[in-house]
Amino acid sequence: MIGLIFVGLSKFRKKPDKKDIGDTTKIIAEWKAKGINMLNWYWTLGRYDAVVVLEAPSEKEVMKIQHRRFPARKELNEKGIRT
Repeated sequence: MIGLIFVGLSKFRKKPDKKDIGDTTKIIAEWKAKGINMLNWYWTLGRYDAVVVLEAPSEKEVMKIQHRRFPARKELNEKGIRT
């Protein structure tokens, strides 16, 4: 089954180290178990650090991994509403 293709922009909060690289490999394996494939990523120059291309069964699945990987900022409540 061919899923939907998603393109996202990434900005690192800090310079990635060896631990971060190892964590990324583990996270990608978790995504595969959920049916989400990392098709490619590209390093960029300028405002963003990388462009990520994913294939997933639905936009809901992509949003789930985004929220799990990058929890809501402190100014957002549990429902994603700014407080």
